[in-house]
This record gives sequence, C-alpha cells and structure tokens, in this order.
Amino acid sequence: MGATTLAQTATQLAGTERFLKMQNDAVRLQASGEADALRAQNGQLRERIDHLLLEVDQYRRTLSTCPPGSR
Repeated sequence: MGATTLAQTATQLAGTERFLKMQNDAVRLQASGEADALRAQNGQLRERIDHLLLEVDQYRRTLSTCPPGSR
C-alpha cells in the first residue's frame, strides 16, 4: 500500500469514528429521554397505586361498619 492509500484509509476511519460518535451521542440522548419519561410515569403510577390502596382501605372500613344485612 502506498502512502496515499494509507492516508485515504486513515481519513475514512476518522470519518467513520466521527459518525459513530455522533450516533452514540444520539442514542444516548434518546435513551436518556426515554428513561426520564419512564421515571415520570413510574412516579405517576406509584401515586395512583397509593390512591387506590387508600380507596380500598376506605371501602373495607365502610363495609366493616355496615350491619351484615345491609350489604
């Protein structure tokens, strides 16, 4: 291989490296955004579960105070 061919190959490899770094950055940003969205959704679901547990507890307490024939 001549010096020109090696220089061209080095240039191509440098371009490929830049491209792969940009792709990696883009994927990292996308994954980070998706992770943030999932964390937010997880928090909302936890709040909803807590609310439902309170409703179930309140319903059970109401049932326990009702006379057996009135259910």
